Amino acid sequence: MALYGYQPPSITSYLRENSKVQAVEHHIEHQQEVLQLLKDNLMLAYNRMKQQEDQHHSERSFDVGDWVFLRLQPYKQMSLMQDKKDNKLSPKYYGPYNVLQKIGTMAYKLELPASSRVHPIFHVSCLKKVIGDKLLVKTILPELDEEGKIILEQEAVTETRT
Repeated sequence: MALYGYQPPSITSYLRENSKVQAVEHHIEHQQEVLQLLKDNLMLAYNRMKQQEDQHHSERSFDVGDWVFLRLQPYKQMSLMQDKKDNKLSPKYYGPYNVLQKIGTMAYKLELPASSRVHPIFHVSCLKKVIGDKLLVKTILPELDEEGKIILEQEAVTETRT
């Protein structure tokens, strides 16, 4: 049922007064039952969604000076796109990087290398806290040229085919 700009009809609550017409009283009682059923179903759906969210939700908060890993997806982010076809095999997390500033409740400014051409402010969902004191893995951000493509350098030629 499309309303096209009109307000939906309101279902008023039934006052317990006897109506002179039995059909009207029966219709209003049926309307109240349907309204209660709708409210119950909405509450069940709300509780299911809240339970699912509570199971999979983690509250993240970082302080200035914390070390975090940065999640980037080169196969989705065009500024990190490589010419290779195996972008999904590139590292998922880069870093660790230091948190310089907290911007609001959901964004953080990171201390990125000067060579990176990625904006330094990230949403909290892109960050993962470093656990422990030893920082063994150091994944650096790829360097980008003026066009925004990753600069690829060949390390060494190990063997050739003849």
